[in-house]
Amino acid sequence: MNDRQVAFIICVNNERKYEECRYYLGRLRVPDGYGTDVIRIQGAPSMAAGYNAGMAGSDAKYKVLILRILKLGILPEITPLW
Repeated sequence: MNDRQVAFIICVNNERKYEECRYYLGRLRVPDGYGTDVIRIQGAPSMAAGYNAGMAGSDAKYKVLILRILKLGILPEITPLW
């Protein structure tokens, strides 16, 4: 398990919204020493199955399930909680 990695898991059913989400994820302020991954899930039989597949496929300690676009300063705000 990578304890300095954050995985953003996105179930995709709309390409335009996915690209917009990727745009904003690419601009997140990532705390020093942390890395990020974006895991795209498409064609899952359900959202739960898609998110579970994404979580199982990542060694990141922290997994963020994306339902809506996040604000750019979210990581520095939540990493102290971990």
